[in-house]
Amino acid sequence: MALLFQFHLSTLFFLLIIATNFPSQFSAQTDVVPYKIQIISETNTPITIHCFSADKDYGTSTNPWSFVYQFTYDVVIRFGLENIATCDITDNNTRKGRFNVFEYLRDTVRCKEGLTCVWHVRPDGIYEAYNNQLYLTYKW
Repeated sequence: MALLFQFHLSTLFFLLIIATNFPSQFSAQTDVVPYKIQIISETNTPITIHCFSADKDYGTSTNPWSFVYQFTYDVVIRFGLENIATCDITDNNTRKGRFNVFEYLRDTVRCKEGLTCVWHVRPDGIYEAYNNQLYLTYKW
């Protein structure tokens, strides 16, 4: 019984040391990496774009066809933090949708060069530019 108690006490002491050191190593480290988000309209009608993240509203813009809308999304790199920037896009009130224009796991790889994510709004959907090609990522 004494041996079992000693084992549990030493295990508890070990876990206490780990628990007190773990948060100081990881939660204090927060890096911010700015990503430029560009949305290029290739429709023949005006579109309205409203972009936002969990902690910031990037505003609403209604523009004529063939324009570039852009904003900088500050990606906070911290364990357990979800990094998503979303845009509501409406094409002359006939087509509309909500699209994630930045997702950490997907776009830190795709947008790595120049830290710019480029999207094209077309009549059939939203395309992401990646490796010098356009990929239909979201349909209307």
